[in-house]
Amino acid sequence: MKRVLMLLILAVASVPALAGGWHGHSRVIVGFNFGVPVYAPWYYYPPPAYYYPPAVYAPPAPTTYVERADVAEQAAPAQAPATWYFCRESNAYYPYVKTCPGGWARVPAQPPN
Repeated sequence: MKRVLMLLILAVASVPALAGGWHGHSRVIVGFNFGVPVYAPWYYYPPPAYYYPPAVYAPPAPTTYVERADVAEQAAPAQAPATWYFCRESNAYYPYVKTCPGGWARVPAQPPN
C-alpha cells in the first residue's frame, strides 16, 4: 500500500512539469506501463528544415579570338602588280631588264601564253 501511495504522489507531483510542455529541459516521468509504450504527442517533432542558398548562374565570358599577324602575312598569296613596265629599246619587261635608256612604258599586266 505504501508503494502505491508513493507512486501516486510522484505521479501527481509530475503533473505540473507535464503541463507546460518541453522547453529544452530534461524531465523524469513516472507512470505505469502495461507492455505497450504510450507516448504523448509532444515527444514527436517535425524534422528540421534545411534551406539551401539560391543557385547563382553567371554566363561565361564571350570567347575572344586573336589573329596572329605573322600567320596572316604568310597565308596571303603574293599578288602580281596590276601594271608591268616595258622597255621599247630592248623589247623586254622589268625585272628582266634593269635599265631602260628611253624610259619605261606602263602596260596592263597579262598572264604569259
